[in-house]
Amino acid sequence: MRTSHRRSLPEQIAARIHEQISDGTYPPGTQLPLQKELAHHFGVSISVVRESLATLAAGGLIWSRAGTGTFVSDNADAALRFPMWMREPSSPEELAEALEARDLLARTAVALAAKRRDATDVARLRATLADIEAAATDAEAYASADMDLHVAIAHAAHNRPLAGALAALRRSIPGVIALRAHEAIADSSIDQVIDDYRHLVGAIELGDERRALRVLDRMFARSRALACELGLYPDDDRR
Repeated sequence: MRTSHRRSLPEQIAARIHEQISDGTYPPGTQLPLQKELAHHFGVSISVVRESLATLAAGGLIWSRAGTGTFVSDNADAALRFPMWMREPSSPEELAEALEARDLLARTAVALAAKRRDATDVARLRATLADIEAAATDAEAYASADMDLHVAIAHAAHNRPLAGALAALRRSIPGVIALRAHEAIADSSIDQVIDDYRHLVGAIELGDERRALRVLDRMFARSRALACELGLYPDDDRR
């Protein structure tokens, strides 16, 4: 059962840049063209390019220096092991496997983020949390902000292969994230979901690993329950 039909434009551009890095067009250590040049090359807006680059940076493939530009990471080979695409689940069983893998990776990312976050990471987490709060009535905007927050958490873990794998998994299930947002808005539980995110970010900021994991587990349990209710997820003894 497919949850969406195509990747977003930023994801498509990120995948194309990923391919250019993979094929040696932009080898490790080299500088990427300016954002406006990439936007012109791909025929998209600068905001699309900016979002694409943020995804690649979260996976450890590139890094940016204010006033200088964006560069391919010297150790990009590690990030390249995790492709920018991942086949969308085509059955409840495949979706269950994707969500199970996401949960395991996300728990590791949250645990590491609570230990390794720095002031820059916390500022980014707070900024993406504000985006989630502002999207309380817009399911599509919420789904995008949700992705950004989990990317920010993975970034705060300071483990680039882990961030790349988690980002690839989350990109494969955008329909589930959007559906969860639609349902939460419809049944007025969105405030509770957002409050959980506040507690999650707060726990990471304080370095409280156990509290952060308890909040995350509660959020994922709610997500799986909704998927089961909608028939998207097998409710069997393995889960």
